[in-house]
Amino acid sequence: MSWILVGLIFFLVLWLVILLLKEKELRQKLSTLRVEVLEEAALVIKQKEKELRKDAVRRSHSVIKGKVAEQIAPYLPGFKYDPRDCRFLGSPVDFVVFDGLAAGRLNQVVFIEIKSGKYARLTHREREVKDILELKGAKYELIKTGQT
Repeated sequence: MSWILVGLIFFLVLWLVILLLKEKELRQKLSTLRVEVLEEAALVIKQKEKELRKDAVRRSHSVIKGKVAEQIAPYLPGFKYDPRDCRFLGSPVDFVVFDGLAAGRLNQVVFIEIKSGKYARLTHREREVKDILELKGAKYELIKTGQT
């Protein structure tokens, strides 16, 4: 009976050793998987950051082109007012035009908003200004330049 007990204890110890070795092996695999997942995540984050930076540069270029278009609009063909009558504000409207002032007789005062780009639209503040000006009978014009 003691041999049976010794044999049983031996097999239990052997089984425990095997389980501990398996646990160690699984911990090493888990550690390797963690490193692989973190490396993959780092690659994905770098790629996303690269895409976001490229998009930010593209948007910045669009904003700069829009600001330039606002500034030079009075000098472009098709602008119906004398550039000397235009006063650039930039916000909340781009120009106040004192139509006829350079020629010696003021005909009207016009508020002008310049928008460039295919999907350009008024901001909330610009819309409020437009609505109030039109409500009070002032002349407001929205001029779209280009389709960039």
